[in-house]
Amino acid sequence: AVVWTKLGQPPQEGPVEVFGCFTVADLWTFVRAEAEVRAQGLAPRLALTLSWSREYAERTEADAILQALRWIARRFTP
Repeated sequence: AVVWTKLGQPPQEGPVEVFGCFTVADLWTFVRAEAEVRAQGLAPRLALTLSWSREYAERTEADAILQALRWIARRFTP
């Protein structure tokens, strides 16, 4: 949903990049999505690439989780 919303905003150069995470019990997984609209003939096509991290255990890897969240936040801070 975030990617689709960002694609509707004024055009920017290059693909749109968004980050997220999901948790199952005490396991965290980070996700990165990159999307762009590609012209193919008369109908544009949405190209979407997803990549994800390994699972991080909240109990033993809280520092790594916090570092990942800080890295993501810095990417979008001017």
